[in-house]
Order: sequence, then structure tokens, then C-alpha cells
Amino acid sequence: MESDGKGLSIALIVLTYQGVPFLDRLLPSLVSQTYPHSRIVVVDNGSTDGTVEQVNRTLGAQANIISNSTNLGCATGYNIGAAACPDEDILCFLNQDIVLDPNYCRAIAAKLGADPEAVAVQPMVHCLGNPYLVENCGHTADVWLTTRTIGHLMAPRTFEVPTGLLFTLTAPAIRREWFEKLHGFDEPLFIYYEDTDLSLRIWEAGGRVVFEPLAHVEHLQEGSSSAFPDEWRAFLWARNRVQLLWKHAGSPSDYARALLVTGAGLTALPLLVLVRPRIGVAISRGLWAALVR
Repeated sequence: MESDGKGLSIALIVLTYQGVPFLDRLLPSLVSQTYPHSRIVVVDNGSTDGTVEQVNRTLGAQANIISNSTNLGCATGYNIGAAACPDEDILCFLNQDIVLDPNYCRAIAAKLGADPEAVAVQPMVHCLGNPYLVENCGHTADVWLTTRTIGHLMAPRTFEVPTGLLFTLTAPAIRREWFEKLHGFDEPLFIYYEDTDLSLRIWEAGGRVVFEPLAHVEHLQEGSSSAFPDEWRAFLWARNRVQLLWKHAGSPSDYARALLVTGAGLTALPLLVLVRPRIGVAISRGLWAALVR
């Protein structure tokens, strides 16, 4: 493996859902990459707005397009895309509401080529249209799985990116052999916390998630997730956080925290349902779904 990453092949795996508002920005940035060893895979999750047709018109034979008949969620959609890339060394999982810098692939390949212990790379993500404002540089999670976005709405180089970071599912890169070894994204999560879960599993298996400031991406925050109603998102956040507290518990104190969060959530539900009925009911469903699983 060469230190500058030459020869490492890259798959750009894009997941789309009702993506027409974003494609005019995204698609040209995929084909304008300066790194020669890359291929494009687009997985569409049952769009009805002409997304697949637009991808076909714009990319044609430059992309492998996989059309799902329904929305299978981020975790499953990205796993399908990864399965279509059995020979690529690096898998890049891309949101539809981003724009890649032309040297994104080159920076990713150089980072993983120079650091054989690195498993996943978190790029520098700027706010769309404002390269002087950071959207995220990954995130952290405490023992309660309360997450914090690194550098959100801050100027570059005014903060430090900590070691032990977790990648955000905006445009991360992962070595394919590790992705397969860890069985990819946890599909029942559907969306939300799937990036936290896989990042934690990488660290737990002895791998590392690293930051590469030279891999630039612009992102429209919550551009894609705005297609989902607030109640659905509340259900998924509540369910997935509790599920992961139990999934990653490895000590009596971890199990105690999981039990405490679950119990506190159930105790607070009557008040939440009274104040915000629809959100409260959605969170209640999420907590009970986590317990059943």
C-alpha cells in the first residue's frame, strides 16, 4: 500500500430519496473528482419525484444505479450499495444533500494510504455555500450516548478535533474489509445513530476513526431528513438511542445507565404526551420498540 494512496480504489456510494432538489449540485461533483480510481453507485430508496430518471440523464453509464421499490432506510440502502462494490478498497457513503470538493477522493486515498491503522475517515464538512463555516467534523458520544457535533457553526481552525471521534454519515470513508468484517450498518436502525453504532464498533474492534481536514465537503444540514415528519424522527431517535445503550453495554455500570435512561424516559412520557401529544406518543412508541427488540 503506497503512502500517497495511489492504486487504492474508491466507491462513491450515494443514497437518494426524493432527491431532485439536490441532484443539480451533487452529481457534477461526483464526476469532477481528480482521483482516477473511483466508481459511482447510486442507491435510490423508492423515490417518486423523478430522482432515478435525473440520475440516469446526468450520469448514464458513469454510474451503477440501483432502484429499490420502497424506502429501506439509510442503513439498508448503504449496505446494498456496499454489496455492489466487492472489489473497491474504500467505501465512501454520501448523503444526497452534499457537494464534494474535486480533491475529496484524492485526500481520502492519501489519508488511508499513509495511515494503515486508520479504518474510517471523517472529512471536513462545511455549511453549503459557506466554506468559512463548519457544519461538522464528526461527533462524540458520552456514556449516555448523548452526541455532540464537533465544530458545528464554528470557523475552521478555531477548535480541536478530539481523538476518539465518531464519523457522521455525511460523507465518511471506510475500508471495505473492515466494513465487511463488522457486517456493515445495523439495518434495523433504519436511520439515525447508525453512524454512531458503526463508529463505536470500529473502536471496540481495535480500529480507529480519523479526521482528514483536506477532504472537503459542503452539506445542507438536514436537507434530506426534512422529508420525514417530526413524529417519525422522534420515534427513531428515541428507539435507536435506547437500543444502542443496551447493545454497547459491556459492564454493570453500562447496564445500569441503559436501565436508568429507559426508566427515566418512560417516567417522563405522561408529561411529554400532555405537552406535545404527537411527539410524546412517537417517543413512547420508540422506547417500547427498543425494549421489545
